Amino acid sequence: MKRIFVYFILILTIIINIYLLLYWNPGKLNNDKGDYSKEVLSFTKSPYKVDKSTMLEKLSSDDKKDIEKIIKKLSAFDVETIREYFNDANEQEGIVNIFKLLKKRLLIEDYKKIEEISSKYIDIDNINKIIKKKK
Repeated sequence: MKRIFVYFILILTIIINIYLLLYWNPGKLNNDKGDYSKEVLSFTKSPYKVDKSTMLEKLSSDDKKDIEKIIKKLSAFDVETIREYFNDANEQEGIVNIFKLLKKRLLIEDYKKIEEISSKYIDIDNINKIIKKKK
């Protein structure tokens, strides 16, 4: 009797496995009716008007002097933070963070001077819009 029961269980197990492998289609049981999640990709344009690597080389000597004067007013920690933001993989976020930091640390006229010089190389209007959105 024991042997017949073991054979019966084995045959039943084999039949169920064959059914699952060959005939069972789990898609028919799904009642989502095609409501699939859609991935949204965000492609943002670069905040730079010129190539990031050559931007510093294209500065005129007067602009370099003005920037150096203004940067001397910042702490060493702030300058290093700006350097890290400049080398950030996310260019737009890095530039936004730089201008947030400059706005917080500099006098209004110094900040305006930096904006004026940077506007030749960076899309300042877009950066200011993003800063206002994040407030």
